[in-house]
Amino acid sequence: MFPRISDIFNYFFGTSVQWPVYTYNFFLVSALAAAFIIVHLELKRKSKTGEIPKKSESHTIHYAMLVLIFAFIGLKAAHLLDYPGQFRADPWKAIMTLNGLSFYGGLIMGTLAVIIYSIYIKVPLPHAGDIAAPAICLGYTIGRMGCHLSGDGCWGVENLNPEHAWMSFLPDYFWSCHYPNNAANVGILIPGCLQENCHALPEPVYPTSLYESIIAFLLFVFIWSVRKWKRTPGYLFAIYLVIEGLARFLIEFIRINPKYEVAGICLSQAQIISVFAILTGLFLFWLFNKLVLIGK
Repeated sequence: MFPRISDIFNYFFGTSVQWPVYTYNFFLVSALAAAFIIVHLELKRKSKTGEIPKKSESHTIHYAMLVLIFAFIGLKAAHLLDYPGQFRADPWKAIMTLNGLSFYGGLIMGTLAVIIYSIYIKVPLPHAGDIAAPAICLGYTIGRMGCHLSGDGCWGVENLNPEHAWMSFLPDYFWSCHYPNNAANVGILIPGCLQENCHALPEPVYPTSLYESIIAFLLFVFIWSVRKWKRTPGYLFAIYLVIEGLARFLIEFIRINPKYEVAGICLSQAQIISVFAILTGLFLFWLFNKLVLIGK
């Protein structure tokens, strides 16, 4: 794996440069930047078509600031609910570090920020949701790839199963990965390694962060390609919630996360929220369609 950006550069170009930029942090910042570029472009496009108030793109920076604040609170709060020991051990570090972030916590609080500000600037919420959907997908694609490349600990359970024949054309790490030189410094020491990150997992695991990145990218491509089609406003966000919720619910079965017993079934926090995301998406389909019928 590549804890620092320079590790990626050295791997491809055979150099030995050392840059003090961590891969996870770089991809996280890149994900946020990409998401807000998408938001700006869509605000500009929809303001020109008359779907939202004119010059709405001038509010992009305000959206960004509000979402960043709310999302960070959600990212941290949801993660610490799963791992309260980290807060008890070192409260300040647990709160301020960029490691240990829960996507769904950020999504919930970020959505709340979008709702509040959209109402304030009179952007209809269905359109605000459709603007947010591709931005979230692209941001999640980049962010999860940062998790995978750095080896930050967001991987799956042990995978000792033989690789499926249909996956033979893919690199081995698509099926299972030891995450050598991972940024989390988890596992056993790599013999002869003298650098900062010298651990590898003793048994291979499912690279779930890679799977999530691929799924999010495919969902982004789909939403981005159909965003201009004539349809009921809000449908794109509803589609996003249903597909993302279903994908995350299934991936959690092979992902390492604390489990909670719900109605006799052991589910992770993300799976519980995924169920609500799917139900919310289905409800929004019904609601937005109902509003259109009433408007007619």
